[in-house]
Amino acid sequence: GDLAHLHLLDGRQFRSPQACRAPGQANTGTVQPAQCPALQDPARSFLGHAQEQWLYQQLRGDSASHGHGPRWSLLGQSTLFSPRHLPSGAESTDPWDGYPAARQRFAQQIAQSGPRNTVLLGGDLHQNYVCSIARDCSQPPGKGNPVVASEFCGTSISSRSGTQQAKVDAIVANNPQVLFARCEERGYGLLDITPRAVTTELRAVANPMRADTTVYTLARFAVQNGVPGPVR
Repeated sequence: GDLAHLHLLDGRQFRSPQACRAPGQANTGTVQPAQCPALQDPARSFLGHAQEQWLYQQLRGDSASHGHGPRWSLLGQSTLFSPRHLPSGAESTDPWDGYPAARQRFAQQIAQSGPRNTVLLGGDLHQNYVCSIARDCSQPPGKGNPVVASEFCGTSISSRSGTQQAKVDAIVANNPQVLFARCEERGYGLLDITPRAVTTELRAVANPMRADTTVYTLARFAVQNGVPGPVR
């Protein structure tokens, strides 16, 4: 109805190959940008150009200026959209970090199309991330770089994260757009969608090895109607 549209994206089948990653060779999944000019190539796409155009049509259709757009535009996609600059200066090649030009086209389209409220939902990292998405993704959100969307990236239900919280904390300290990040808990997220707000409750289990484990709320964030960006 007029409450929400859920757009599901495929970030695996149609994208350009990962930048500077030799076929058949082991790779850490990160590159130094100065050593990988292909990383910034605007011709590269995370979704594939046909899906990009489809998505932009959907966002324009959700625009509040049309008078019949939904209150919430929800975009379900396969990984973390927000930048995650590592303290080492390296950039990941698998998520949207490996496709910065395509990510900027996406953010710019959100800003230009003007859906009433845009919320991205992701996963894949086996970690919880809550982020604000700025119009210029390469720069921190601020007065001259307004927030245009919100992001919730859910953790894994049972698989380990493969990293340590100290490393995740260092990423948070280096990325103002990341409002919350945890890697040690297993669990899931619950969204409550109303005309006034989208509230996300990050649920975690005390012991993923036990079927009778207790479940608790790790954190709760809300996005208010007409106010982009999550607030704890």
